Amino acid sequence: MKKTTKLDKRLSTAPLHSGSELIRQIAGSPQLATYIQKLPAYTLNKLIETVGLEDSQEILALVSAEQLKEVLDISLWHGQGLGQREELDIDQFMRWIETLREDEDMLAPRLIALGEDFIVVCLARLISVVDRTVATPEDDGGISIDNYQVFPKIEKHWHVVVEMLLNLSRHAADFLLRALARCDFTPSVGRQNQEEEGEETALLEEDLTGERVDARSASGYVDPVSATLFLMSAKTQPLASLLSQRHYDVNTADFLEKQRQRLALAFRPPSPAPDAGSPPPLLAAASPAPDHPQPSEAESREAFAALDAILRNAGVFPSEQSATRLLTSDAEPQRSPSSSLLTTALSRLRPDIASERMAELAYLSNIMMSGATVQGKTITEMEAAQIVSATGNLGACYLAEQWGEDAAGAGARLQRELEKAPGVVRLFQIGYQLLCSIPVRCAEAIIRSAPQKQALLDEFDYEYEEEIAAPYDIMKLVRENRYGEAKMLTDNLPAEFHGSTIAVLRTLIDATPCFPHVLEAQAGSKNIYVKKGYRHISTMEDIAKIHAFLLRL
Repeated sequence: MKKTTKLDKRLSTAPLHSGSELIRQIAGSPQLATYIQKLPAYTLNKLIETVGLEDSQEILALVSAEQLKEVLDISLWHGQGLGQREELDIDQFMRWIETLREDEDMLAPRLIALGEDFIVVCLARLISVVDRTVATPEDDGGISIDNYQVFPKIEKHWHVVVEMLLNLSRHAADFLLRALARCDFTPSVGRQNQEEEGEETALLEEDLTGERVDARSASGYVDPVSATLFLMSAKTQPLASLLSQRHYDVNTADFLEKQRQRLALAFRPPSPAPDAGSPPPLLAAASPAPDHPQPSEAESREAFAALDAILRNAGVFPSEQSATRLLTSDAEPQRSPSSSLLTTALSRLRPDIASERMAELAYLSNIMMSGATVQGKTITEMEAAQIVSATGNLGACYLAEQWGEDAAGAGARLQRELEKAPGVVRLFQIGYQLLCSIPVRCAEAIIRSAPQKQALLDEFDYEYEEEIAAPYDIMKLVRENRYGEAKMLTDNLPAEFHGSTIAVLRTLIDATPCFPHVLEAQAGSKNIYVKKGYRHISTMEDIAKIHAFLLRL
């Protein structure tokens, strides 16, 4: 049993109910500054979200300029919808400015660290500028800074913008004047109208967005547009084409090659060689500040482990078991021999080949997080790993069925298939296409069963108009990938469909169909209550049960 230390007692890991409680728990650690400065951007952003941006002053005071830039790179960019390109959220930027301005001395240095181009893009959204040495402003509003008159574009943010500009004027006047000059809308010989200025800032924002996508791709991120294109190709490509595929598509090949290069550099042995001691669970200890005594290795390890436990308990990063979940689904491992077909084959690969397949799994997980939803919700990191594992296993089971091999033979042949590209990518694409066919099959089954009830509705069709139209509307929405609206229309199906049948249909009519727990019941058994839970579809037995259910409608 692990011995409870004094630090463990101070840093309680009791369930958290608010961001302020989380702050109180971590504030007791003497290693908090070092710990925060070692957190990767994604984890730090999650910590700030958990605490609440406006309550994160203590954390932000410890964050380096480079960390802040990386966190804003995550926090400030959002897509208008799933699979759409992410764009700068100026309202979120102003939330950050409102928080950062609390430390007046640090606001200007932090803004400068974000880069002049980025600040110009943000200011161009927020203000218009007139150079009074060239033209006379049309009104006396706004504020004067040097020879510029600055006017608001978004009134609700104006008071914060003014404070930001005045702070820059006091602490970084040259930087501010350069930015204002680039935001100047004054017509000139070289620029005849404001539209041209708007085009210049739009092009600058386009360049920044492209650079951001490239930089994030280098660190393993798949942008939403690329993710959506990959999934759409897997969904619409002829199944025969996927079965005969022997190479990655161009975008996948390019992404995985860049990842190999990045990892080769990341794991190049440093000089001098690192200490042989084991690092803390999630983070390596940083060098202490010169004016603080250096903690012992044991003290650093203990402090970091305690902070790890608190953040894990708060859901800031996954549990200790999450790293092992990439090759597992949330279905019961022993549900059937075929449910572990992929995992077994991967476990028998040579380490170097297994590493390549793991890179594919990570790539596919990022695609699901960026370009897909499950049951109408965005996909978490852990759930993405589970879906990819289950879908890849489904593709493996489909191949085994096509081969006509027994379990042992299928496992051996699958292992040979996984020794070369496109490896798990191909299996996932096959499984994903099988999943994507389910909503259409559901709509077809609903329409097929509707005529059996039509005779009962003929005399009272005005009362049952929605029931008559619903099956055909569901099909239309499914073909348009509008699954949320299609789910809602299942409530308008004839009364015979209600109960557990509706629960099953709502789970299957989805961008990422899942296996409803209600179908686990033994044939002929009665359901006392409707089970609305689900697991991810991972075998051809799952597909067969779903098809049997649809035939019974």
